Amino acid sequence: MLKTKIIAGLVGLAGLFVSVPSLANVAAPLSLRPSFDGDANWLRGNQIVTSARTLATIDGAIQPWGLWIAPATTEKVASLNAPKFTSAHLDSSTYGVFGSVALPISAVPASKQWRSISATDYTLQFGASCHTVACSTGIGGTLGRAARMAATENAFEGLALINSSVNNLIKYRADGADHWATPVETAARGAGDCEDFAIAKMWLLRSIGYAPEALQLVVLKDTRTGYYHAVLAVHVNGRNYILDNMSNRVSTDAAYANYKPIESFAGDRTFIHGFATKPS
Repeated sequence: MLKTKIIAGLVGLAGLFVSVPSLANVAAPLSLRPSFDGDANWLRGNQIVTSARTLATIDGAIQPWGLWIAPATTEKVASLNAPKFTSAHLDSSTYGVFGSVALPISAVPASKQWRSISATDYTLQFGASCHTVACSTGIGGTLGRAARMAATENAFEGLALINSSVNNLIKYRADGADHWATPVETAARGAGDCEDFAIAKMWLLRSIGYAPEALQLVVLKDTRTGYYHAVLAVHVNGRNYILDNMSNRVSTDAAYANYKPIESFAGDRTFIHGFATKPS
């Protein structure tokens, strides 16, 4: 998983008193306690617990949210060129995943890596109009077809298909330099670490009409294992669905009590995360 410690620039969060719109509904006064500690233990490749390669369980009780990739009154999309969701619907409180408080910030330690994979538009890489060898064959071609199939499903089933497709086709492989790979690189190698899985899923969803602001790459610590990790949070109609390379099951962030976010990125927004506590 992540190889570079995410400590520099964040230690000052401890004991920080804040007054921002995202905290309007939190009882004051409060402080933010950081969601990490100073001793980072990094997961080695041979310590990965491989998730079962099965399709995610689809909860039939969850309603389709067509506003993301289709008119709201239908379950199926008529076109892959559906209107994109606008960022006006999302404020800082939306990004407080896993029960955290998200504070906008200009830069964090991983900002350079984020820019390296978000500055170029890779949506056409997985689109039907792409006819290069990389688009039409191998893992890249299979992922592109999965994305186009996901665009014909309701939102939840589409997310489950994208999540399981990437998890099944890409093998976990740790890198030694904390390189964040583009989706083209990951598809070509057929392997990557946790942030590479999340990045590939992000661009697959971008290719079928999801807005950048609806897709949040979250760097976090798993308090159960003590390891650092990265996942993709997808914001759909007030719910935060988590696409995780450790599981083919898609659940909301409420199902992950052991995930403590540290920093995250969504479109051109960057956040650090803490947890609201009353000062002693």
